[in-house]
Amino acid sequence: MLEEGYGSMERKFKYTGNFFKQNLPEWKRRKDPVLSRIFYRPVSFYVAALFANCGITANAVSYFSMVPGLTACMLLAIGSHAANVAAALLVNLWLILDCTDGNLARSVKAQPFGDFADGMASAVFSAFLYFAAGVSVYRLGGIWMRNGELMSVALGGMASVCNILMRYVYQRYTNHEKMLMESGKLSQQADMRKDTRQVDNWKVRLESFAFEGGIIPAFLLVCAVLKCLDIFLIYAFALYTGSSLIKITEYIVKAVRATREIEAREKKNEKNNNIRDF
Repeated sequence: MLEEGYGSMERKFKYTGNFFKQNLPEWKRRKDPVLSRIFYRPVSFYVAALFANCGITANAVSYFSMVPGLTACMLLAIGSHAANVAAALLVNLWLILDCTDGNLARSVKAQPFGDFADGMASAVFSAFLYFAAGVSVYRLGGIWMRNGELMSVALGGMASVCNILMRYVYQRYTNHEKMLMESGKLSQQADMRKDTRQVDNWKVRLESFAFEGGIIPAFLLVCAVLKCLDIFLIYAFALYTGSSLIKITEYIVKAVRATREIEAREKKNEKNNNIRDF
């Protein structure tokens, strides 16, 4: 009887959790970090089914995800143990919604400005998260840091700034690279972050694991419960300052190499034109 009832419910609704599970591409399944495979992605299948049956779009989910994300940041800034735990739970909810909008875009309908909505929601939330964590540690202290130490605010602020800086440099580089490719000055370049063939690359796997889409929400929850948010803060500071330095250096090197290639090609073409004119 129970199975028959469940089956009738499945038939009643157009979209089900199983529908989104079956439509998840293999490359995405492999790219998801372990925690997403075990918990966040499976839960997001059923959330996506609920939203899809209600007519809620992928972009709407992306924009709405800023609500729990920014609320979590405000709760962290309050500086109490209960507020920190509530904030960490909201950050985990944010990640479920972050998985949900992707499910909807791939399996129901991809909307214009989908990448913008998804990226902006993530950027706005994460821009405040680490600074807010620093404020919380300043108010409460932790295992290694005592309350009232301005170093915690400085670490959180640096992590947030480096997060924004890394995103900004990436967008500036890719926008200019796209402009050069469209003008024919630069050959087509693969973006490893978006190339579905690169999901097994160790850099892609590390990025998926280490940042907001991977271990950070669960790590924040553990640290909030155990009252050791300073450990989370140190991790975020090391992660984003180190990553930003590496990425900025990488894009500078790529830009210098591409500039040399373009200028060498232009110089060669100019020389060939002069020979023809002669």
